[in-house]
Amino acid sequence: MNMPRELASGLSEQGSARRLGSNTTAIVLALGLAVPLALTGCSKKSDDTSAGRPGPPAPAVARCPPGASMDGTNCKSAGQGRVATLSWNGTLGDSGQVFTLRNTSGMVMKAGTVSLWFYDKSGKRLDVVGAKKYAEPGDAFGSNVRVGESRSLTIPLSKTGIPDGTAEIEGEVVKVTLVNGDGTDGPSWKNDDLNADERVMAGIPAATAPTVVATGAVRPPIRRLSPPPPPPHR
Repeated sequence: MNMPRELASGLSEQGSARRLGSNTTAIVLALGLAVPLALTGCSKKSDDTSAGRPGPPAPAVARCPPGASMDGTNCKSAGQGRVATLSWNGTLGDSGQVFTLRNTSGMVMKAGTVSLWFYDKSGKRLDVVGAKKYAEPGDAFGSNVRVGESRSLTIPLSKTGIPDGTAEIEGEVVKVTLVNGDGTDGPSWKNDDLNADERVMAGIPAATAPTVVATGAVRPPIRRLSPPPPPPHR
């Protein structure tokens, strides 16, 4: 049976339209499935990248020098526990007194508080004006003191502020700020026992130590002559 040419052409166009519609639907469905998969892949890749990225550094763990214990958030020693030694050079300076500071704490330290005591030739402690000892105000160090470092330290105490009769000056580092390994400020350290007002002299008075007299001048040590030898026996 022969169809009219117009009818056959119409049917052919309808068939093509159906096939085009089916292809379009299939493409849309494929794209709909591909987009979530692509997003999932990107998200996974992003997660993998963030997982490999190093996190922020852990905060430094506070620790105390040997012999000290943590008292709350700071370090505390008792008795003769020290983080540094302080030795006077034996010369009375006009505008300042010079000491040798040595860090024995095993840690970097800064912001030191220093106290000084004064003794006569017999080892008796002498009072400064209005106090039992001299306390250096503020930071006596001026900068970080490295582990085991020794340095010269000048305390700005003039000769006029030293008690009359002083033959020996002894000092103690009584408080510091410890420095963490990463350079940040750590806990503070102190020893109240080292900072007692009624401190007994630790060393032996030097036989040649100069003595401060009432006028503020320095009196040289007295030179004692040895007695003459006994006459020979006859």
